[in-house]
Amino acid sequence: MTDHGKFEDTALVPFDRVLVGDDALIVSTATSIQRPAGSTRGGTVTLADGALLPFAFLILGTGSTWPEGLNWPNTKAEVRTWLEDHRRGVKEAKSIVIAGAGAVGIEISGELRHFYPVRFSFQ
Repeated sequence: MTDHGKFEDTALVPFDRVLVGDDALIVSTATSIQRPAGSTRGGTVTLADGALLPFAFLILGTGSTWPEGLNWPNTKAEVRTWLEDHRRGVKEAKSIVIAGAGAVGIEISGELRHFYPVRFSFQ
């Protein structure tokens, strides 16, 4: 909600720090998975750039997709721009609705009250 604490500088861990040694980290989107006919193990994943990635065993982590407005970009530069745009929107807003009083709603309302105490009233 605000730039306090510079979330983007501390929470976005570069992928090159994830693996050590000779392992490789490939960041891409899988477009298809192929298995040899009659096989129960092994196969190939086709990546968005057309590269083929063979596997002996596949663990599929599908990630998550959020609707417009909540969907985080893919690169650090895009995340920074996205955060700046959303922070500006919050700062310039004449009113903000927080629907729900779960942990996230309470946290966000607390941040708004703390950083913009004169601008927003809570009822």
